[in-house]
Amino acid sequence: MTDAGESVSRWVPPVGMLDVAPERAAVIRGLFELAAFVADHPQLGLPFVEAAWLVCEESFSADMRIVEAAGEALGVMPALAPGAGYSVRTRFASPRVSVRFTAHPTPTGGVGR
Repeated sequence: MTDAGESVSRWVPPVGMLDVAPERAAVIRGLFELAAFVADHPQLGLPFVEAAWLVCEESFSADMRIVEAAGEALGVMPALAPGAGYSVRTRFASPRVSVRFTAHPTPTGGVGR
């Protein structure tokens, strides 16, 4: 993926080039850097990568709406599992790369923080 001897910074977009909030740009840059590391170190094998969102808004119902919106964007139906919360999960291109959004109720009906 990267050319021999070429540094990661030559093909990873500078944070300032991305038209998103700085925190979001930093995450995107980190993902590019991880991709470059995987490409440049085949002797290390392949990682398992999971992007995980723990949704914590003002109420469990608000959290569930966010999980449902993520599920809609991903094309996957959320599910409520006892002890595991309300979540949606899918994989990208490889069984080793996944994304998950989860909301947890507290025993009193509030939001797990």
